[in-house]
Amino acid sequence: MEFEVDFQSDNFRYNTGLKNAILGVHYYNLALEENCFKKKLPLLNCIVQQNFNVFNHKYSVLIRGSVAYKTTKNRLDVTLLQNFANAFWLGHTH
Repeated sequence: MEFEVDFQSDNFRYNTGLKNAILGVHYYNLALEENCFKKKLPLLNCIVQQNFNVFNHKYSVLIRGSVAYKTTKNRLDVTLLQNFANAFWLGHTH
């Protein structure tokens, strides 16, 4: 069993207006990983997809390579395309 977090779409918006929003997003990611690591929770980290977090994670067991697949929307084509395209660079970094 792993612990999944999925708020990457809103993460930057939560920090808008701060002195350094990107640093705030990065701190969220660090705090999330540190807490899961200390509690021995395997982490499926979806917020690592953001370009300013992709090289800045230590403990994520898995990351997601595309947008979430929603069963209420016909997004299978987008999901497949993003996973295929992201595999070329995420596969080497993760």
